[in-house]
Amino acid sequence: MRKLNTKWFTVCLLFFTLQPTLKAQGNEDVVEIKSMIEKLTATVASQQTALQNLTSVIKTLEQTQCKRIPVYHLRSTKGVYQLTFEEAKIACRADGGAIATYQQLVDAWNMGLEQCACGWLSDGTTRYPMHHNNHGSGCGGNNPGIKQCSAAPPDKNKKADVYCIRKTYQSKTIGKVLLG
Repeated sequence: MRKLNTKWFTVCLLFFTLQPTLKAQGNEDVVEIKSMIEKLTATVASQQTALQNLTSVIKTLEQTQCKRIPVYHLRSTKGVYQLTFEEAKIACRADGGAIATYQQLVDAWNMGLEQCACGWLSDGTTRYPMHHNNHGSGCGGNNPGIKQCSAAPPDKNKKADVYCIRKTYQSKTIGKVLLG
């Protein structure tokens, strides 16, 4: 109802602003001005519809993709899977974060994080978070969750990427958290 009132308020404002001009002008000018008002009214309605659509898209993004997820995937500048466990910890610190724990990766996965790439966690394991099996074979399987990259015991000298967590982030449940 508010949007309808805004539209009609704009039309009424234009009409009352132009009314003295309408009375002073001839019939042809009145028809032209009325036509301009109708076009302007259509433009306002179109812009309101576009704004509604944009607002809907923004809300959807805020609820899904644009959440400030504190855990993020970090890859070496040398390429894919180039970090040992110790190098991964150093890389996170150099990037202003800390290496993520398994629970932090689970929390991030619950917030929507999905990454088809093995990364170190603070417990020395390599894992990755998946929601969908849409990245081709070998990535996610049929069940969503936190996937383990190797069934073998952790070897901290093997190479992988890393999952880091920002040093500070705002948590809805526990407030500001300082890590590291």
